[in-house]
Amino acid sequence: MRCCLRSAELEELEAECLGYQRRAVAACGQPLDMSDFFQRVKEEEQQALLEAVQVAHRASLQRLKCEYCDTREDIQTLDVCVTVHRI
Repeated sequence: MRCCLRSAELEELEAECLGYQRRAVAACGQPLDMSDFFQRVKEEEQQALLEAVQVAHRASLQRLKCEYCDTREDIQTLDVCVTVHRI
């Protein structure tokens, strides 16, 4: 199969393609780069996991305060330890 197009026809086809691309971007937004998308999802999942670990850590420390601290002095000492571990 052979296809022969004149220069004017190629320019017309290119103009049609560019018009289609502009309409598609206007309707749908910029094309999505899948590697960027997956990287962003991975970072969001890691952040969510980190936040969940921090919440669990705080809950554990609070439970330890309730179980083992008898005096205000003990609580203050534990508060210092909690501050050190958060750094």
